[in-house]
Amino acid sequence: MISLPLAAIGAVTALLISGIIPDFTAMFGVLMLIGIVVTNAIVLIDRVKHNEQSMPIREALIEAATTRMRPIIMTALATICAMLPLVFGSH
Repeated sequence: MISLPLAAIGAVTALLISGIIPDFTAMFGVLMLIGIVVTNAIVLIDRVKHNEQSMPIREALIEAATTRMRPIIMTALATICAMLPLVFGSH
């Protein structure tokens, strides 16, 4: 749950830096961002819980983070690339 406020801060900062007025497109992007952040957090915590049965919590956290980092970054980049036409096409 700590990742949701960080995502919101990043979204608002990006809107302020880019000078984009928060319209329907921006709100749609924020909703997609929230969905991705929540999904990635759930998958990461699920992996930690699964590993916790066979290893100490510190090792379970490190293993889950190293295993899940690439798919999380790939999902985020794919979503960013998919939203770029909406950002540049609105002006």
